[in-house]
Amino acid sequence: MAKSRPQPKKKPKTPDSPQAKVRAGAVERRELFCQAYVANGRNGTQAAKAAGFSEATAFAKAYTLLQEPSVKARVEELTQGQLTKHKMTAESVMEQLSAIVHFDIRKLLNEDGSPKKLQELDDATALALASVEFDQIGGDDGIVTTRKYKVFDKNPALDKAMRHFGLLPKDGALQVKADNVYICAELVACG
Repeated sequence: MAKSRPQPKKKPKTPDSPQAKVRAGAVERRELFCQAYVANGRNGTQAAKAAGFSEATAFAKAYTLLQEPSVKARVEELTQGQLTKHKMTAESVMEQLSAIVHFDIRKLLNEDGSPKKLQELDDATALALASVEFDQIGGDDGIVTTRKYKVFDKNPALDKAMRHFGLLPKDGALQVKADNVYICAELVACG
């Protein structure tokens, strides 16, 4: 029976050891990657470059990092932090989307056909507005104020709502049958 040789004792790694510095640098790069990934709209390659990885390896490194459970968890944590900070809830996003989808141009007008003042608009109509322009024109009879309302485009809002509810798969083929009529995506986009 052969005697085993005693193994030399490993020195404990000190905070100043090269291994500890490499490990700390890797942790710092992961954090930089996660922050950049959430901040830039989830572009992994750009986030990897921002974290200091080379242009040549950024895509592969981003893919590798995004497979790590700790990175996934940190990205989720940062995302939730942003959503909370900006008061973005699923309910508030759906409320905005619903306001755009259900916008009715008649709600901008008074019964006599004149445009309503901004403060007279109901909340849903105000949410659907992208911008408002005011022009004041001086004339013989005094100052005339005109208002120009610009609303958000309904087509992207309809598309997002349909995708959210599973009515429009990624390939664009509509899966809805109403009153025995199949509605195609082109008709929805024009409507």
